[in-house]
Amino acid sequence: MRYHRRHRLNDQLRRRGPPFFTAVLLWLVWACISWLMFLRLQHGLLYATLLLGAINLLAGAYGLLWIRRRIRREFQRQQEHQREYDWFQLELRPRRPLPAYSGSMAGLDLLRAARKVIAEQQAKIPHLRILELGCGLSSLVMAYQLEEGANGQLIALEDRPDYAARFREVIAAHELQEWAHILDAPLRPYPHSGEEWLWYDLQNLEETEKFHVLFVDGPAGYIGPEMRYPAIPFLHGRLEQDAIILLDDVQRQQEQQIAQRWLAETPGLQRDERFNDTHFAVFRFSRPATVPH
Repeated sequence: MRYHRRHRLNDQLRRRGPPFFTAVLLWLVWACISWLMFLRLQHGLLYATLLLGAINLLAGAYGLLWIRRRIRREFQRQQEHQREYDWFQLELRPRRPLPAYSGSMAGLDLLRAARKVIAEQQAKIPHLRILELGCGLSSLVMAYQLEEGANGQLIALEDRPDYAARFREVIAAHELQEWAHILDAPLRPYPHSGEEWLWYDLQNLEETEKFHVLFVDGPAGYIGPEMRYPAIPFLHGRLEQDAIILLDDVQRQQEQQIAQRWLAETPGLQRDERFNDTHFAVFRFSRPATVPH
């Protein structure tokens, strides 16, 4: 609960931005000057009121200019991103238009990297198996890549039943049921190294099934700290010795800490420097993997 309150407070402060802090600063300045005026001048209260009006006028003008600038930048950013998304659809050539893009979906650079990794693996492995944590647009894109290479299968675990049902419909609409399956996997507590972690219920996964690619884009980071850390400790035994792991959102401090822990605790795991991006990371096993302690 404490983590949620701190996360929400930080998010509110970030969203309010410079106008909020500027207003607070101006109010403090006004309070100090007004107090001095009240003590030293005969009409100090009148002057203080006039000063407050001037400060409010300046703060309001600055706030409006700041909001206008932010709106303009956001509109330009969305236009640019939509153009990139349109180009991506031309590359992918889907049967139907892709779902409308939202900020919570995997970035286009990560989706391109996933397609590249899958294509490389398809050329070497007779039946490629992919495990995805958290379904979404990435499920659809990777399923199209599997179909293009006519090799492999994707299994996605999703803890939100409504979201899983929605993307099962999307997969069916694109006629990709042969290549992708989305499983309901609610979060439940698991013990590990003296701690308790919320993680996907794995009972719907076959115990003997192993995967060549692990795509980590869940659970959602707002649920708790380092929510995606268990991906390697809990799934290590279900990964092939030369498995590839893709981790989204490494621009966030939590994911950076997760990546550091993985590299420190998992023998043979190395970061693939070919994918030098600030928003995602790719890891490979450089030698036969052993179960981390």
